[in-house]
Amino acid sequence: CSNEECMIKENKLNNLIEDDEIKKLRDFLVETLDSTGEDGLPSLEKIKYNATFNMGEGAAEIGTLVFQEKNKLETMEDEYRVARKKKYESIMNERMAFNPTSEGVRIMVDGDPALSSQKKDLENQRLYVELLVSMQETIRYYPRNAQHLINVATFGKDIGKIL
Repeated sequence: CSNEECMIKENKLNNLIEDDEIKKLRDFLVETLDSTGEDGLPSLEKIKYNATFNMGEGAAEIGTLVFQEKNKLETMEDEYRVARKKKYESIMNERMAFNPTSEGVRIMVDGDPALSSQKKDLENQRLYVELLVSMQETIRYYPRNAQHLINVATFGKDIGKIL
């Protein structure tokens, strides 16, 4: 893509991503995994360099972040369970004009605005951890995929044709 086209794509992508940490992570991965040469085509030298040098750093960064965010997710899950329990007990101890069923109490607990917000934050954290794990997989398989590209290029040179 031309510089102008790339900047338009970058601006669109930045508008879609609101979280600064995710932007930083994206930029880190783009820099770490970039395999294009100055001409915009895949560069085998860059691929070899990335597989040799950048992957270890990338794997360590993402691995640490995955560990940290999984711990945060577990803490959030614990806090959510405790908050649900407290809300359930509060509802069960209230005097009401009717006897709610267990399903009715569950609906009242789930309808609590604070719990609903907490559940949304918990789900967002879960999605973030899934994103990090998928990035970790991308880094893990990069050297193998790079090796396939190198093998194809080597084969093409050996028979006199680049496929």
